[in-house]
Amino acid sequence: AVSCSNPDAMFRLIRQGFGQRRKTLVNALGNQGPFSKALLGDALDALHLARDIRAERMTLSQFAALTDFLLNHACPDGGAVLRELPPAGPNCRPQVRRSEGCRKEGAVL
Repeated sequence: AVSCSNPDAMFRLIRQGFGQRRKTLVNALGNQGPFSKALLGDALDALHLARDIRAERMTLSQFAALTDFLLNHACPDGGAVLRELPPAGPNCRPQVRRSEGCRKEGAVL
């Protein structure tokens, strides 16, 4: 079983990771998510993953670890940057408030 502090955020991260064809995870997430490419690269380094890894090469456990790392280290509020996150689905668009470590106001994870 895979354990993640915020499964909805993990599935959103996975969906964004697969959202752009032929992109590394850093580019896929950095182009459309609330975290900078530099922060994503640092997170992959901390998890001992290659910076050029693609979403299809990652396990669910690695996505869970990446999600927890980003929410706990990039956002000092422990991931509360995501509020009222609906269940993961193709049309969900949660409201996001700005927090330190997060790059864009209103960006969706």
